[in-house]
Amino acid sequence: LTGDLPSEYGETRVVAQARDPHWAWIYWEFSSIERKKLEIKLGAFEFAHTELFLRVFNTSLNYSFEIKLPEKCDNWYLSLNDSDCDYYVELCIHIPSLGDEVLAKSNFIHLPTDKVSEKIAEWVPARPIKKDEINAEENDLIIVCGSFTLVGPIRSEFIEK
Repeated sequence: LTGDLPSEYGETRVVAQARDPHWAWIYWEFSSIERKKLEIKLGAFEFAHTELFLRVFNTSLNYSFEIKLPEKCDNWYLSLNDSDCDYYVELCIHIPSLGDEVLAKSNFIHLPTDKVSEKIAEWVPARPIKKDEINAEENDLIIVCGSFTLVGPIRSEFIEK
């Protein structure tokens, strides 16, 4: 395939992607057809004074905030203070005479924790293996990793020459 990707797909939508414990990437499209319909409904003057913004919801801690978007912007790296939380985003438009209207709602994302795990792996000390514990032939190679034992024939490429 060759050529450029289309500048729009004709669907008003917003997508959220978790990047790391404190960042998410948001991208959206406000389709030109829906934009034109809104302009006809409102009139050119009022439409010229509308503003797009993102409303970000943290559903784990039950708060939201808004980000005013510059013109011609279609994506945003979003800095988030709270890790290990669930979020979603709404693409909204502020219409001076009507207030705020939601254009699209994103998928839910979960940001991972920014702390070291409190779960501690239990160390399994090595112990001698008795021949009667495993089904091994005379020339088998035996590899023990924790509680996992691998038994198999010694192949010539594993033997030092």
